[in-house]
Amino acid sequence: VERRGRAQAELTFDEVTGRAAGEKEVRFRELELELLPDLDEGRLETLTAPLDLPDLTPHAGDKLSHTLALMGRV
Repeated sequence: VERRGRAQAELTFDEVTGRAAGEKEVRFRELELELLPDLDEGRLETLTAPLDLPDLTPHAGDKLSHTLALMGRV
């Protein structure tokens, strides 16, 4: 993601699958926007505002934590 010709963040779409031994498989998709290391977190809202995606829910945790929560292990 660029703003005024300067890289601001990386936007990725991940499909995650997790399964513990003997348990049901869980799957989810994640649209991830990561700020580049030298940018202030305050830029995140400015970058996401134009996306206007009402069906998406922000999630601050990592993929492993989310997977474990879906499995009921957290």
